[in-house]
Amino acid sequence: MAGSNDWGFYGRREELGRLLEILRGRRWFFGAIRGRRRIGKTALVQQALTALEQDERSERNVLFFQLPDSDPADVAAVFRRAVRDAELQDSVRDLDDLRDLPGVAAGVGSLCAAGVVVAIDEFPLCHRGPLAGLPSLLQAQVDRLQENDGRLQENGGRQGSRGGLIVLGSVQTEMEALFEDRRAPLFGRTTFSLALGP
Repeated sequence: MAGSNDWGFYGRREELGRLLEILRGRRWFFGAIRGRRRIGKTALVQQALTALEQDERSERNVLFFQLPDSDPADVAAVFRRAVRDAELQDSVRDLDDLRDLPGVAAGVGSLCAAGVVVAIDEFPLCHRGPLAGLPSLLQAQVDRLQENDGRLQENGGRQGSRGGLIVLGSVQTEMEALFEDRRAPLFGRTTFSLALGP
């Protein structure tokens, strides 16, 4: 029954190919994917992560979670549930005690260091309000992971695949503020950016 799944994902073959190339690489990455609401960002990332999980040659596990429009305790609860659902609790130290944004950021860092690809949807929610500290906390994790990857590359090390972080967002002005404002904690740290048009 050839082509039975051909219509399951449609219209983003080029972007999917680029994303899969990054995901299948052996380097740490940090990417931002942006575009208007209902344009297919989440579907694209989920399709790429599913393909990665099904790839027999890939050593990477994946974790996808959506930031709730809530408070840090709720974000921590969503993160804990996503880690358990993905059966990755062994990669996050003291998961049951994780109750705040510093714990979530440290958990993301631990997962990435263990080779997991973490995708965070609705990232612009942490531009302001009760989640505003998350970008600064993630900055420390991203810097550490990039430094470790650079050190491994300099030494010619190939100690297995390293993970990556992908953030998705719809509100263009807030994504720009998070990644393009020189004062923003995550400014200049992405290794790739993907803007989806209609």
